[in-house]
Amino acid sequence: DVVLGSETLRQRPHGQSFGASMGHAHMHPVFGKSSNLEDQRLPSNTLVFGLLPEPGGQALAVPYDLIRSRVPLQIDCNGQPVVLLPSGDFGVRAYARQQEGQTLTFTRVSGSTFSLQDQDGNIWDEYG
Repeated sequence: DVVLGSETLRQRPHGQSFGASMGHAHMHPVFGKSSNLEDQRLPSNTLVFGLLPEPGGQALAVPYDLIRSRVPLQIDCNGQPVVLLPSGDFGVRAYARQQEGQTLTFTRVSGSTFSLQDQDGNIWDEYG
C-alpha cells in the first residue's frame, strides 16, 4: 500500500501524527482492519510518484527524491519504457519512450529540465 500526500500536508500537525500514515507501526487501532502492515521498503512518509501505465496493470511507486536526483529517470514499467521528469515543486511528468517501435534513450540538455536529447540527436521537450 502506498499513501500519497503533499509536502504541505506533511508539515501540518495532523500530517505528522503517528495515526496519519496508513501502515505506520503506531497507527490508531481503528485502522488495523484496513491495513496491518509495516512497510519498511522506504522511510516513513517518503513522497512517491505512482505510475499505472495501463488499466489492470501492475502499479509502480518511484521515490520522488530519486526522480529529482536522476534527470531524466528512465525506467521500465510493465514492459513499457518510460521517462520521468520532475515538474515544479512536487510534480512529475511521465512519457512513453517508444517511437515507431524504437526505444528512445535520453540525455539531459545542459541547464534544462524539460529539454532532452535522444540517441539520434533529436531534441525533445514537454510537448514532443
